[in-house]
Amino acid sequence: IPPDLNHSIYLSPGHFIKSLVNPVLRVCPLCLQAQPYLRLIWRLLPVTVCLEHGCLLQDRCSACGAMLTPVSQDHRHLCCPTCGADLRSLSTTLASQDILDVQRRRQDDFCFLLDPTTAITKGGADSGYANPSYALGLKFRYLRDQAGISAKSMAQKANLTIIAIRSIEKGARVPLLHYISYLEGLHLSWKEFSLLEVSNDF
Repeated sequence: IPPDLNHSIYLSPGHFIKSLVNPVLRVCPLCLQAQPYLRLIWRLLPVTVCLEHGCLLQDRCSACGAMLTPVSQDHRHLCCPTCGADLRSLSTTLASQDILDVQRRRQDDFCFLLDPTTAITKGGADSGYANPSYALGLKFRYLRDQAGISAKSMAQKANLTIIAIRSIEKGARVPLLHYISYLEGLHLSWKEFSLLEVSNDF
């Protein structure tokens, strides 16, 4: 999380996002029919649906059942790497409304995080925090304190261990999925989190 000249902390896609890249290719056949190119957001592990068409992303070939891969020895654009079937002809499955609601929030968050102008928190000499990671962890601790939730309750809400909660709140390097689970446990978006100001008293 490198500080820039204005002492704002930016979530670097290389720091957090690379651990979320799915080794398996997932696609929306309906999107490919409309515009024949692969979307970057489909490569992220937590992204499982196409919001435009309300369907689950497909990771297997309908013709042969093989897993789809982004690159193979005999790779052909928009074709199954095993049997050569056209990915635009894959079957689709509609996603439930609950899944769509979760995915809409999650994908909005990813678009926000991948924006190079996004500032999650402030750090550096002007803020009084020499360590930018500490400033990030402090913001999470402040958020939990304001919600009146114990670390144990937060761990249950986020489906994480207390050790993971403590690591997040210390600004330790933990997987982005842990941060996502923390915020989703409180029904808070990354944009809302970025706007949160930590009280000087805290």
